[in-house]
Amino acid sequence: MGATINYYPDYQSFLSGIVASWTSIFISQPLDIIKVRMQNVGGSVILTISSLLKQEGFFAFWKAVSSPLVGSTITSSLSLGINENIKKYFKNPSDQTESLKIWQHTLCGSISGVSKTFFSCPFEHVTVKLQVQGKISPRGDPIYKNPRDCFISIYKKYGIVGLYRGFSICLSRDIFGYGIFFAAYQTAGKKLFGGDNIDTHQLPLWQIIMCGGIAGIAYWIGIFGLDVIKSKIQADSFVNPKYKNIKDCIKITWNEGGLAGLSKGWFPAIIRAFPSNAAYMAGFEVCMKALGRDK
Repeated sequence: MGATINYYPDYQSFLSGIVASWTSIFISQPLDIIKVRMQNVGGSVILTISSLLKQEGFFAFWKAVSSPLVGSTITSSLSLGINENIKKYFKNPSDQTESLKIWQHTLCGSISGVSKTFFSCPFEHVTVKLQVQGKISPRGDPIYKNPRDCFISIYKKYGIVGLYRGFSICLSRDIFGYGIFFAAYQTAGKKLFGGDNIDTHQLPLWQIIMCGGIAGIAYWIGIFGLDVIKSKIQADSFVNPKYKNIKDCIKITWNEGGLAGLSKGWFPAIIRAFPSNAAYMAGFEVCMKALGRDK
């Protein structure tokens, strides 16, 4: 008679992903809008912060937060939930506590990134549009009142294809980036704290926080050029676009600024990466434990 496989209840990781998104979004949103403004408008971190405070006020740092909050709730639940559930297929049927290899964590992360992109792309598109409107030439596009107005307006004029503008570059970023993220999260736990036979969720909370922050930095180092191009494509005008396609966007960005052009907003993204992802993974693991991860 074969061994009984005791998988975690499916709901745990999906619900914990929602908690993870909430703990990170309010920390990361101010630095995200600084990043997007720098990528599309230019200027230094200090100049961007000063401009936001003087022209739009303190709460501008959470501008369009409802779109990433809704989007992040769905996508975090999917990416973390799918990652956890796919991991079970790599585990030893007779010992579900056995630690996976790093390449297995990488593959699970990449697969979760694919699923996440299908839901995140429209929300990211709407967020970027709202974060830069009025700060770059509208080139004939309307000024959107709020995330709902932006979403409906784009859908009515350009359909589902319009909402999914930048999908291919989002997909590339998430396949690569989520593989890096989960590999770095587990590598940090194994190499810095626990040893090769320990998964990061088994570590004390402060070590999980450190591993989450390290994974976030690794993610942004790995995908930043892709994120810049994604932001530019999604911020571009529908009516009078500056870029013909992704290849053209890369070419123009390089011609205008070289490597610096492909790394605009890098500093706030890296600064944001540690606290945001430390909170993200801490929230996830605490919730998983509270729901009885090992039952």
